[in-house]
Amino acid sequence: MKGISGLDERIVNYVAGRLNKYLINKKKKAAEKSKQTWLGLFQNKDCLTHQLSDELKINLYNDSVLSKLIYDGFETSEIDFLNHFLEEGAYFIDLGGNVCFFSLFASRKIGPVGLGIGF
Repeated sequence: MKGISGLDERIVNYVAGRLNKYLINKKKKAAEKSKQTWLGLFQNKDCLTHQLSDELKINLYNDSVLSKLIYDGFETSEIDFLNHFLEEGAYFIDLGGNVCFFSLFASRKIGPVGLGIGF
């Protein structure tokens, strides 16, 4: 079996380098488009109210990475888990809750007789 000659290796490296530059540029353009789309939602305001479900709304902020993640569908498996296992009257503790995102979902499941703590 014949190995790659020096010329063949240079050609392969050249093509791989060009492809890599193309992919990096494409990724940068997609990120910029995503950023512009995100900022366009706010219509020159700092925050907007986002509907999480029929009963839940949350304020999202244009300079917050967490807000963008929430808008894009943050932690949907975890929310499904809460909706499936929490019952009215249950206790729920949201440790390290930051904005207590999960507490919002838990509160509607545990109801007024349950206990929810978020910190």
